[in-house]
Formats: sequence, C-alpha cells, structure tokens
Amino acid sequence: MEGLIFLVVIAVIIKILTVIFSSRKNDNLRNFPYEKQARLLSPAERSFFGVLEQATGDSYRIFTKVRLGDLFKVRSGLDYKDKLRAFNKISAKHIDFVICSPESIEVLAAIELDDKSHTHAKRKARDKFVNQVFEVAGLPLGRVPAKKGYTSADVQRVLSQILDTGTDGEPEEIDQDFIFGDDHKLPDDSPKFQYSAKSKPLCPSCGSIMEANLIGDGEGREWVCSKVPICTECLVVKCNH
Repeated sequence: MEGLIFLVVIAVIIKILTVIFSSRKNDNLRNFPYEKQARLLSPAERSFFGVLEQATGDSYRIFTKVRLGDLFKVRSGLDYKDKLRAFNKISAKHIDFVICSPESIEVLAAIELDDKSHTHAKRKARDKFVNQVFEVAGLPLGRVPAKKGYTSADVQRVLSQILDTGTDGEPEEIDQDFIFGDDHKLPDDSPKFQYSAKSKPLCPSCGSIMEANLIGDGEGREWVCSKVPICTECLVVKCNH
C-alpha cells in the first residue's frame, strides 16, 4: 500500500513539474516569438556573393545585410525631432552588399540586388529614397538585377562603375596591340580590359583584382592576377600616364 502511495505522489509531482515547465515555455514563446533563419542570404544573393568575393579577392572586404543606419549618420544642425525623424527613415533599411577597404574598413561602395519585388510601387519609392541617400552622401551604389547565377563579367561591370575612382580622366581601354605574347591575347568577344591611375583593373579571366608592376623606365606596366598561382593571367601594356 505504501508503495502505491509513493508512486502516486511521484506521478503527481511529475505532472506538476510538467505543467510548470510547459507554462514557462509558453511564456517564453509569447515573450520571445523568434527562431533562427535558415540562411542569411537568398540563393541569388549567395550566388552573387560568391562571384563578388572571387572578383575582389584580398583587395576589398565584403559585408552583407548592412543597415543604412550603420552606413550613414544624420547631419548636425537639426533639432531633436527632425534628427530622430531622419534617422528613423534609414534605421530599418539595409543594403545587400557593402565593399570596404581591407585595412581601415572604410566604406567604399555598395551593391543592391533588385528582385521582382522592386517593381512594386512601394518598393520603387523605397529604392528612390535609398538612391538619394547614397547620392547626397557621396557613396557609390550599384544595382544588379537578381537572378539564379552570375558570371565574372556581371560582377566586373558593376565594380567598374562603382569602384573606378580615378580622377585623371576616364579609364583607358588597353589596346590589344599593346599586349605582348599570343598566350595572353584576349579573345575578340571578351570585355575590354580597363584601368586608370587610381583604380586597379579586374582580371579578364577570373574577375579578381590585378596587381601592377612597372617594367623598364616607366615604358610599360605588367598586370598580374592577384589569384596567382590559381590564375596565371598576365597582361603587359604601354603606360600612357
């Protein structure tokens, strides 16, 4: 009989504990209704991110899903209400990719992937606002249509638009007659290889940043892919600077 009473008491205690823990769990679910996202990037964003990392190599640092509130600050001189209103407009918005200097993490440019949602009126208004913020702040912003896969040429095009900060004129196209050696001659249908005095060109083979070595007495410049030995692309050009 005593054994039966003991078992009943144990069962009651277990039941009470179960109710208590279940109640606490429900309270947690009500107060903290969150769960982990399956992934940080969408398939299109992940595809672009992979090619972007290959193209920039060690020359730049790439960050994803960065808030506009971390990229920009409200100018001084506004009263508290106007300053708060201006900050609230950017605090909840983010940009897909931010390109920074690898040493100082200075923000150099940003890239936004535009999927089908960007065709909606509300999204268009949002994009227009974001474009104006970047323009006023003097930070380059590139927009790329979202798709399943990207090529090196896709990334090269947007990088050449937002990272070419040379001030000594437009980037110069390298005449193929200046390239020495048939082994490194570009195919006729390849994108033009560009460089300027203050921007590094992208490798026409893999899209990575190329590094320059002066040859002779400033007569030419040898551009070598930063992915050596994985990529052995090498271009030698006459220097017009």
